[in-house]
Amino acid sequence: MDIIRKALPYPKDFFFPSFLPDKEEILFFDIETTGLSPKSAQIYSIGLLLFKASEMEIVQLFANSLSEEIEVLQEFQEYCKAKTQFISFNGKAFDTPFLEKSYSQYGLKSPITGLPQLDLFKMIQSRRKFYQLPSYKLKECERFLGIQREDIYTGGELIYVYLEYLEHPTEEAKSLLLQHNFEDLLYLPSLFSFFAYEELFQGKGSYCREKSELLLEKNKLRLCFRFGQMTLNSESEECSCSPEAKDYPTKAVAAKSTFFPKTISHSLESFHLEVSGREAVLEIPLFSGEAKYFFKNFKDYDYIPAKDMALHRSLSELYPKEEKQRAKAATAYQKKTGLFLPVFSDSFPNLFQKEYKEKQNYIPFTPELLENSSLMEEYFLSFLLHFF
Repeated sequence: MDIIRKALPYPKDFFFPSFLPDKEEILFFDIETTGLSPKSAQIYSIGLLLFKASEMEIVQLFANSLSEEIEVLQEFQEYCKAKTQFISFNGKAFDTPFLEKSYSQYGLKSPITGLPQLDLFKMIQSRRKFYQLPSYKLKECERFLGIQREDIYTGGELIYVYLEYLEHPTEEAKSLLLQHNFEDLLYLPSLFSFFAYEELFQGKGSYCREKSELLLEKNKLRLCFRFGQMTLNSESEECSCSPEAKDYPTKAVAAKSTFFPKTISHSLESFHLEVSGREAVLEIPLFSGEAKYFFKNFKDYDYIPAKDMALHRSLSELYPKEEKQRAKAATAYQKKTGLFLPVFSDSFPNLFQKEYKEKQNYIPFTPELLENSSLMEEYFLSFLLHFF
């Protein structure tokens, strides 16, 4: 068995989610196998990426023969000691079950069983409606971030290279096998950048009133939100737009113009969202016209056809019997004309609809809404959860 080690600097502008434990307690891992099923295939390589105080280290455990699989597994156990968080890409579906089966065949227990594991594939793929990538394979996620590999092979293609290597060992074949596993590990920490977008869905944005405005001539509303905690450095001023830390807080970083790794734009119905730099801008179509507020307790109302409105029965007593009728759910309403903001949550007060049982709800829009930071932040989050 060979053990290959290489020290590397941290990626530029490295994004480290603070919900994770200390860096030195984390271990990235990736396995290479001779097939997809642990019943008929073996592990020929395990790659590890370790965080150290000032650098990263990639360690590759490589079996020069199938009989060395147990040595690879035993050495992996040693590296797992004192680690409290394991990180993989699609590890929960493939690497972890394969390891567990392989260890059990030797009467050993997998060193990662029952311990916390973060699967970056599952995290990224869960937002597929937002990212809209061609696929969610590792290389496609890397391309999204602008990463270009030297390695051009898939793990499946390299199975045949390894089997040929067993028969006729060459440095060229070994280099191909190690390069693929090396690059699988090398760019995994860069995928932490996807957690920047998670701040959108965790409601971490700070409403930026000075960049939000009503576009009255277009009947549109533009809302701006800033993301990413910021601290002072020698060249920056204090920013009051820092979000509160919640489920996915990020470590404070020196103030800079970029937080999101790549611009993402979506046009959804008549809405437009652009996420870029450290801001998200949402353009919202306002409805101008007449909308109806439907009373839930319609049995307490009478409908007045001549007025096309419903009145509470305590007030409808003023009308002759022939000028009113018992209100139904569809006629227990009052009308309002003006500008309306489409909303996506029942938590907003005074919900209006264009017609009875229409799915889209509205609230009356007034310029004062733009001054309500908490309401605008709640609105933005409800929009995201509705569409994505």
